[in-house]
Amino acid sequence: MAAFLVLVIMISAIIAAFNRIQDNPFKEPVTLSDSLKTVSNSLHKLLGFSVGYYGSIIKLTGNVTYAKEKTSSYLQSGLETVAHEDINSGVSLSLQQMLVSTNWFGKQGFTKGSLIVNYSIPTLGIYGVKYSGSASLTVNIQQTVGSTCYVQVLGDNDEPNLSLTKNDLNFLKYDSSKGTWIYINPTYDPIISNSGIYSITLPSGINPDAYYLQVTDARGIVSSSGYVRGIGNNNKDLTSYTYTFTWDPTLYNTLNEPNMEIELLQNGTLRWLGQSLPLSGTARPIAPIPVKGFHLNQTINGINEEVPFQIEDWGSNYRVPYGMTSNSTIFDDNCMIVFLINHHVSKVTLWWDGSDTAVQTKYAYNNIYFTNDNTGNNLLDNGKITLDLSNFANGVKSTTKSTPSVSSWINFARVNNIVPTYGSAVSYTITHGVVRDVVQQEPEWSGGVPNSPDLYGHIVITLPANSNYYTYRVRNIFVPTSITRNLADLSVLQLKAPTGSYTQLTEDGQNSGIPITSTNALFSDGMTAHQHQWSEYIDASNLGVGIFMRSNFNDLIYAFDNVIGQHTGTISLNPSQKTLEVDPVNRFAVNGFSQSLDATWVGGVVNFNSGNPVDSIYPSSSGHLGLWVLVEYPPTVAPS
Repeated sequence: MAAFLVLVIMISAIIAAFNRIQDNPFKEPVTLSDSLKTVSNSLHKLLGFSVGYYGSIIKLTGNVTYAKEKTSSYLQSGLETVAHEDINSGVSLSLQQMLVSTNWFGKQGFTKGSLIVNYSIPTLGIYGVKYSGSASLTVNIQQTVGSTCYVQVLGDNDEPNLSLTKNDLNFLKYDSSKGTWIYINPTYDPIISNSGIYSITLPSGINPDAYYLQVTDARGIVSSSGYVRGIGNNNKDLTSYTYTFTWDPTLYNTLNEPNMEIELLQNGTLRWLGQSLPLSGTARPIAPIPVKGFHLNQTINGINEEVPFQIEDWGSNYRVPYGMTSNSTIFDDNCMIVFLINHHVSKVTLWWDGSDTAVQTKYAYNNIYFTNDNTGNNLLDNGKITLDLSNFANGVKSTTKSTPSVSSWINFARVNNIVPTYGSAVSYTITHGVVRDVVQQEPEWSGGVPNSPDLYGHIVITLPANSNYYTYRVRNIFVPTSITRNLADLSVLQLKAPTGSYTQLTEDGQNSGIPITSTNALFSDGMTAHQHQWSEYIDASNLGVGIFMRSNFNDLIYAFDNVIGQHTGTISLNPSQKTLEVDPVNRFAVNGFSQSLDATWVGGVVNFNSGNPVDSIYPSSSGHLGLWVLVEYPPTVAPS
């Protein structure tokens, strides 16, 4: 609508210019130079508005193809309206070329366009005149001193633009409460030098060490520039974020190369198994940049190289996966960047090309790990394990690809001893992924759950590349109800190990940072020091299956303890049946539970059979190190 109003105003201004030529009872003859100048001015205004229109579409959608199509139509409408508004003028206009481009969020941001039009005015004997013009807006943040930033703004032909007010200047601030970027004007009008340098007092809440500035001129042309403080007060090129990872060498140096599946969110949070990694420093929210411009590098054993990643769309506060993000999408609070790391990675750099001509890197879409996915047979294959999703009701089966093979079976979302029936097929949200596959399923309890009305469920499984585990996210949504709800049993998952001679081991607290292991069959300690972040069945050769989770989701096992004032949540094992359960309601019933609860339990299911103790969750002998360190001692991240 805003763009349409601009078009109406633009066309009205151009028509008015031509009407003055035709209707003015001028006392002196209109010279040919006056007519040529009027047409050129009108075309230049049309060009400026068109460049502004193009930038407004890029800002909102990131879709260059769509923006160019709409801008071309926009421009043609303006030309045709001018040419046909006054029959007496007899103006004919022929568009020869229109070029537009943007480059934003870097050290020097610009939006520019050029136009070539041939025109004739037969009533004045003017034929075959060529108009060639350009329109641009360039923004360069030069330095920041204290709370004052100095910005050079140039217009057409790199001439200083001296006409901007505080209302034309917008600083970008990330609003964490809303999960979006907002625009803030300065409190005071800037001081402007003749060279186009604007001295602007930064608005409250803008970090003087790193920020983005958007400038809009009177034609609607918009451009954005980024600043990060370098040595002294000089501007560096804000087109990348670097994350430095610090690992505990004592714990990690003897491990092989277990991958961690990292999710980078718009607010700058890096998550592993659903919980934020420890952060040293301030998170850097990701700017609203078209997805196609992103790249990811990692420093691995001292060598910096570009690596695979994928960008996904999620809804409901990152709880419902939608699929891979279109490369023309603007990165927002529905997007996450997913990549894999291990303890050989010391740095991860997210960088971007802010140009509208950026081409998406092959590392964001090329499938090299999931070439054996077969959704027709309900099989996913990440190179180390396969997932059989053919019968959710009988359990998701995961099997190692190396011999001897090890399998485990998982059932999800049992309520009051009723196992879901799953009336619909699995939704293969992302398959043949770059770094992971994603599937989801809706548990349905045939005939409803006895004594538990108004309950909904959702299950998400991710399969990261080259890993001997997959992740689960089991969500239960209890909506408020006036009907009595009694929970005698609520089980997030039930794991079944293959036949064999196993020892059951579960973490039961720590001693000097090393897990204390227990062979007990029931653990119910409530939210006290994250006692049980992993549990496994393991044989003498370090072959077995198990689960692990981060501390927040260990705590969430006891979500109902406070409701009834007793420890009802448990991790439960049945050694004779070789089963392991995560049960938020077990030891005591939760009766009269009518309020709302929306809880998601997140963790990983691991199969291990390499024979190397460190590839198990916790080895059966010879040392203490294993995959448990991934959830107990993840790396610390320092953003810069």
